[in-house]
Amino acid sequence: MFLELGAGIPRGASLDSEVAILGFDYPGNTTSKMSYIGRLSYDIDGGKYRMAISSAYVDTRYNPKFLPPDDLPALKDIFTPVIFFSAI
Repeated sequence: MFLELGAGIPRGASLDSEVAILGFDYPGNTTSKMSYIGRLSYDIDGGKYRMAISSAYVDTRYNPKFLPPDDLPALKDIFTPVIFFSAI
């Protein structure tokens, strides 16, 4: 049984991140907070069979610089996939 954990702050304060999250370069900026990733796996028969579960928590936020009435609300994009994986 193996447990792998990781933590870090993603590169969210860039134009590339903003375009990936919002689809366009809107006035404002993106910031990232502490994010986590982990995987728990179990090997059977010396690694011949492997079962695993992975999860990631990525916290990237968008702070707009619009004035009403064209205001776009502040966004908090939390990406939390849970992936089940089994290989033979």
